[in-house]
Amino acid sequence: MSKYQCADTRRTWLSRVSALFSFCVRRGYCDKNPCERIEPVTCDRKPPCIVTPAKGREILNAAPVVMRPYIILGMFAGIRPEELTRLDWSQINLETATVNIDFPKVRGRRRIVPLDPLAVELLRLHPLKTGAVAPCRATISRWRVRARKLLGIAKWPQDLFRHTAASYLLAKHQDGAKVAMWLGNSVKVLMSHYIVPVGNDDCAEFWAGKAKNVALGLA
Repeated sequence: MSKYQCADTRRTWLSRVSALFSFCVRRGYCDKNPCERIEPVTCDRKPPCIVTPAKGREILNAAPVVMRPYIILGMFAGIRPEELTRLDWSQINLETATVNIDFPKVRGRRRIVPLDPLAVELLRLHPLKTGAVAPCRATISRWRVRARKLLGIAKWPQDLFRHTAASYLLAKHQDGAKVAMWLGNSVKVLMSHYIVPVGNDDCAEFWAGKAKNVALGLA
């Protein structure tokens, strides 16, 4: 877990514990909320990393068949890695170009993620469309080792494909509220943590699926 994730986790738990003590104060179980004396948790975040159109195509073409749906849905739809590992092909409808993401802790709650025509086209080419979408975690870990070498990086960036999808989706649709809804985030979180500015040429190339001579590596 990175220091940024640790800070987020500490902030989340401090908020939950503080809410509990506030409840206890209202009910008369205690006199004060001790969390009010704790310094707020802060974290200086690094800008997110995204994949260039050329590297995205290279990663997809070099990936084993079993990994391709995981990459497509992460890089072109922005579905979270943990959501992908729970996803079944029965939740993907290529006719309506949508993915039904269930919330594991809330029965009946779901998020409908639209699929870009490029993602639909690539998924249609996959030979198997039943069972789990993603391979086991060990296979994903081994693939990331090879993908890191291809990208020329020592460590896999957090939510690399999700940040990539968010940046190119925003560049294409120019609608932060719509993209945030698709990704299951607020507009504030989307704009502050997920977005890297993308030029018109890179945006057109990314969604056209064409590999032109562009700068390689991470944008």
